[in-house]
Amino acid sequence: MDYLVIDGLMGDTNKIDIVENKRVAAMLLADCADSLKLKGYPVRMTSLSSMGLLMKRDKSYKIAQAPGAGPEDLPIAHAPFFIDTLFLPDTTLQHLRNVYASIINVPEKRRSVSFVVPDAMPIGKRIDCDMIAIILAGGFNVPVSMGIGKTTVNGSATAGIIGLQSVSQLSMLFFVIDARSGEIIWEDRRSMSGGVLFPDKILGMARELVAELP
Repeated sequence: MDYLVIDGLMGDTNKIDIVENKRVAAMLLADCADSLKLKGYPVRMTSLSSMGLLMKRDKSYKIAQAPGAGPEDLPIAHAPFFIDTLFLPDTTLQHLRNVYASIINVPEKRRSVSFVVPDAMPIGKRIDCDMIAIILAGGFNVPVSMGIGKTTVNGSATAGIIGLQSVSQLSMLFFVIDARSGEIIWEDRRSMSGGVLFPDKILGMARELVAELP
């Protein structure tokens, strides 16, 4: 999973709460793994592989790594904001980035046309598995105090799926890939906009995605 929700702030620089993103991502991973197990798909391991791996690196964000600090006191950082040590070797990280970039660009409603992601094969060997379930979730959260907020180009983990950051938005992709051949064997996606993003809403979207899997 790559998971990242950006919090809107007044001004030119938005915020990323590392602790909260990790907390919600852990909930998502556990919940999706449980759902898959109930469907008869054993899950051997889960990983928050990264946070913002596909985001553009030229944009800066304020980073909250502990509670209590005001926005003006937060340090500035660039994506990606977290990478699991399992994927840190340069070649492995590039394979992972290629896998995520490939599935984001898979055409919707491609019917019976097969799609192969070659970089999934070395990732499968790295984590010693034959099948990989991937969730990419990215969004922008506009606090109630900001109202409509400003309109800026989206830089979330799923950049290119969500267009503009004028309201709260969340996109989520769910793919299952045969790591032996790289073939995509299942895919689904969801998106929402409006309101305020909170964990139950995000978990609900993930449950809808997994529930469609036969």
